[in-house]
Amino acid sequence: MAVDISGKTFDPRHNYSELVSMQGRVVSDAPLNEGAAMVDRRFRAETIDLAGFCGYPAHLPDSFRISVIAGQLAIHPGRYYVDGLLAENFGSGDPDFYHPLEELHSNEPYLFHEQPYRPLLASIEQASNDLLGDEPEDGRYLVYLEVWKRPITFLEAPDLVDPAIGGDTTARMQTVWQVRRFGPVSDDVTCATDDQDIPNWDDLTAPSSARLSTRANPASAVDDPCLLPPEGGYRGLENRTYMVSVHDVLADGRPLIKWSRAHAAFAARILSQPASNTLTMDQVAKDDYLRFSAGDWVEITDDVRVLEGIPGAVVRVLSVNDATNTLVLENPLAAGDLLLVPASTVANQSIHPIVRRWDQSGVVLDTDGNQIVNLDSPTSDGLIPISAEGTFIALEDGVEVALSRHGGAGSYHPGDHWSFVTRYADSSVEALTDAPPHGTHHHFCRLAVVDALNGEFVDPVFQDCRDPIGMTGCCTVVVRPGEDIQAAIDSLSIEFGGCVCLKTGVHDIFRAIHIRHSNVTLHGECHGAQIRHLGGESAIVVQSDNNDTISGIHLTTLDIRVAAPSEKPQGIVSMLGVEHSLIEDCHISSQTSQENQTDNPAIGLFNCSHVRVLNNIMNHTVIGVWLDDGGEDLLVEGNVIEASDVSNSNANDDVSILGESGLIGVGVGQLSGAAIVTKNDIRGYRRGVVVNNSPMGRKYSTAANSQVTDNRITIEHHFEDDESIAIELTCAFGVVSRNEINIGAGNGVGISVTGLGCLIERNRLQGLSGRALTHAGATDGAALLAIKVGDDEETFTGGVTITQNWIQGFIGGVAADQVSALRVLNNIFAGQAGDEVGVTASECIGVNIEGNTFTQCSISVFGSQCEDIQVQTNHITEGGAAIMCERCVRLDVLNNHINNCSHGGIVVVLCVMRAAIIGNRLNYVGVQGDGMFASSIACVFHLGESHIESNEVLNTGVNKEGEVNAERTIGIGAVFVLEARVEGNLVSYSDLLTRERIEDDRALLMQGLVEWAFFFGDSALRIGYSAQINNNKFLGRGSDTVVEILSRSIIDNLNLRFERVFFSNNYVEHVGFVKDEVGQHATVVLAGFRASVMGNQVKAQTRFLPSFDFNNMQGPFIGNITTGRVEGHNEFPVPENAFNQQV
Repeated sequence: MAVDISGKTFDPRHNYSELVSMQGRVVSDAPLNEGAAMVDRRFRAETIDLAGFCGYPAHLPDSFRISVIAGQLAIHPGRYYVDGLLAENFGSGDPDFYHPLEELHSNEPYLFHEQPYRPLLASIEQASNDLLGDEPEDGRYLVYLEVWKRPITFLEAPDLVDPAIGGDTTARMQTVWQVRRFGPVSDDVTCATDDQDIPNWDDLTAPSSARLSTRANPASAVDDPCLLPPEGGYRGLENRTYMVSVHDVLADGRPLIKWSRAHAAFAARILSQPASNTLTMDQVAKDDYLRFSAGDWVEITDDVRVLEGIPGAVVRVLSVNDATNTLVLENPLAAGDLLLVPASTVANQSIHPIVRRWDQSGVVLDTDGNQIVNLDSPTSDGLIPISAEGTFIALEDGVEVALSRHGGAGSYHPGDHWSFVTRYADSSVEALTDAPPHGTHHHFCRLAVVDALNGEFVDPVFQDCRDPIGMTGCCTVVVRPGEDIQAAIDSLSIEFGGCVCLKTGVHDIFRAIHIRHSNVTLHGECHGAQIRHLGGESAIVVQSDNNDTISGIHLTTLDIRVAAPSEKPQGIVSMLGVEHSLIEDCHISSQTSQENQTDNPAIGLFNCSHVRVLNNIMNHTVIGVWLDDGGEDLLVEGNVIEASDVSNSNANDDVSILGESGLIGVGVGQLSGAAIVTKNDIRGYRRGVVVNNSPMGRKYSTAANSQVTDNRITIEHHFEDDESIAIELTCAFGVVSRNEINIGAGNGVGISVTGLGCLIERNRLQGLSGRALTHAGATDGAALLAIKVGDDEETFTGGVTITQNWIQGFIGGVAADQVSALRVLNNIFAGQAGDEVGVTASECIGVNIEGNTFTQCSISVFGSQCEDIQVQTNHITEGGAAIMCERCVRLDVLNNHINNCSHGGIVVVLCVMRAAIIGNRLNYVGVQGDGMFASSIACVFHLGESHIESNEVLNTGVNKEGEVNAERTIGIGAVFVLEARVEGNLVSYSDLLTRERIEDDRALLMQGLVEWAFFFGDSALRIGYSAQINNNKFLGRGSDTVVEILSRSIIDNLNLRFERVFFSNNYVEHVGFVKDEVGQHATVVLAGFRASVMGNQVKAQTRFLPSFDFNNMQGPFIGNITTGRVEGHNEFPVPENAFNQQV
């Protein structure tokens, strides 16, 4: 940042390409520095264009690879390019001579706390949460590389001074790299996660939005006419190079700035601290201009602060002693401002402590003369706060600057700085207009995703984020058709490898091509370079002869065709014991007839790690890609995998007619770590993607944390002997996300998941039952299941989340069996034929079905034998039965919206313990149902409490087209329930005259499960339960009854009824007139052992019809208002009309 230069003149917009010296001219530093900047910019731009923004050389596959050694992160040596900057890790330990570059480097990795550009980090109290001594919190972390350039002078590197000269003559620019960790982040973060989806990552990596403008303003200069030229402008008497720098940023985002008239170039080394406010320096003055003086504001800093981005300590000089080279400060230094050698006053020279002079002082004014800060105040911190962005501030001698943010957004960064010059000859100030910072610019690149547990990092690394830089254009050997490919590969250096290029044409081979050593590239000149294998084995085998691990293999732009069936099904292209390699942009196909095909994959990876299979086309193979026998961190991305060649498609159909020989598109077998299968197009296979140690056996996988994302999978054939599955995932903590799945097979399953902690999200699943497929084996029936979870007694399945998926055309949407902690959230289920079931949960524990939308489903939600199930805030419309639960334990049905469902709304049968049906809205339900399926809410044979509260039930037994169910309908039914609580519900109709009065409808129908009496002489012990019916509003048009509680006697002491009935504060309205021959009962019919009936209002338009019929049940009847009489009640209290009123 601070180098003694006369100015910066390089501007890439001039398109200057080189510096030209002219004879007899004075040479200054500025043109030489501009020439160096031209070359640097050219190298960086060229590197970005050729290598991309981030990457490592493919022949150095361990470059900046992150591993875990004894719970600590390790950084392997090599080179990495970040935005054109070269970060080079020369390794730890004893170096060896590297002949290609004639230099020394080591192959040993640095441990995280040993990396060279993070010295003594733990000693700085103000450091970030990335303290090297801190144990990481449990969770997931992003490990990233941060690279930038910084100037180095003799103060940071004393060896820059030649003893023969005795003074500094030049400085250097150093490329600094640091490996840092970011987190903990959420567990779903991977290398592919977008920046904006990782909280605070954008804030860390975003460039500074600071902008600086400069100008000369005569009004801000001194007013002594002896010093001012009449034209004004810059008023100084010498040429200057100014620097303005952001020292720090306050919590509210305001920057604190400092400035120097000498480009902050004057600084001196601190030798010791003999007293708390005294520093001994190597020098206090270079001359009368570049020196320390009393009243100066200075900054104490060192390598640790600079490299960690920590602002230095700004203090004021009280006095200077030139003879002893000491500075006395106004105030003692705080602890940690200067690091000393333990038990001494000597400064720690390993981190190069220095004092740098800054030139701000006195009262600082803005351009209008308003005071901003008084730096001479005893409480001043020596820095200038910027409160009003865009307001010019007077520095000195007519020089003004204004600081702002680009677009008024973003943030300032500590260390932002700008340089500009002033010239005495023309009284000018170099004009900057909203200039971005001249430095320091940090550049970032992800290296890995790692997990931490119990204070240590987990081995192996979860995911390697690095990208190799391809070497396709470099050919060591060129092979023409008819020449020997194997001989060309064998001619490459065993130590360094090389590149073999195949010229366009047909290269016939009769045995496999073997690659036995690392760092080999085999590529075609174009896709016309064809390898035709006429033998009965793999076409390309990558494997060491002694089973050592090899790396750096790159196969690209090859057309590989196999004409004979393989005797050893290990892959047309096979890699065994390979790491950090790439297969890309190849076309791999089998030309054998269907009856002669074996289970040979197009690509087989066995015991491989960090291998990528990218953008290939594979067809007419029984298996597309097979990963097995150990290995981890494998990527299969962007491939087209088809069971037969596209040329077999029938042009008259709207879909390709594929052969039935395809078994598995991508198979992930027994791995030791994760695999990622993403952005592939897979068609014509019985299984699209399988993550299972034994694909046709037990559902279990060791490939934990695998991901299947963004694929398009199509299954259009009906396989008679087994179900077809687009994606089968059986690992722990797997992810199935953003896939497009199309299934036309009648026994097809979209996604099958077994295991712990899996996430199924944002997939689009379409059953192709409506498509007219005419090929053999096609079916017009709907596909079987969209998503199947569990259904395996040998493997525990739990903690599964199914969210934001779109499902249409399947007989079953989500089917879960024997799953613990299942969440089905915010999905869309769209039926086609009207016979689909949305969500089915069977024998599950802890089920939450929430926020989903169901349309045209025969049953939207069905729960069977589940425990602790919640169905809430779902939208269900245009279907059959909305929600059905049978034999469940503890059930909550909350705040669902149910509309136009023909065969019942909420039906609960044979459940145990409490069932809460609360806050639901049901409209137009039961128009075609019968019995319980002609009810909006029905609880039947419930061995527990039916809690039905705050529901809105409208238009039971009719639909919005005006159709009317001729059968009896019930708004709320609770029949044969142990006990019930019915509170705050509304049961009514939009048009109360819609239903015929002769129909025996009920707004509320209830019956208890059991009341058992044991008689002892004149007394009895009764075992029974209560029905509490309070604060409801029932409006109906039944023939003679709106609300009815039933009772049935089995034997003298056993009744099917409630023992206690509470009926209070309800409003019941019986609409319409009842003929004498129709009305036989009462508006409200109650039955039980005892009742408490209070505060109700019962209204009927037929006055002769009784309002209440108690069926001779005794109990208080107080404070009610009725339009009809009361029957079957022994008056209590007496007289009844003193406490009740008939109007």
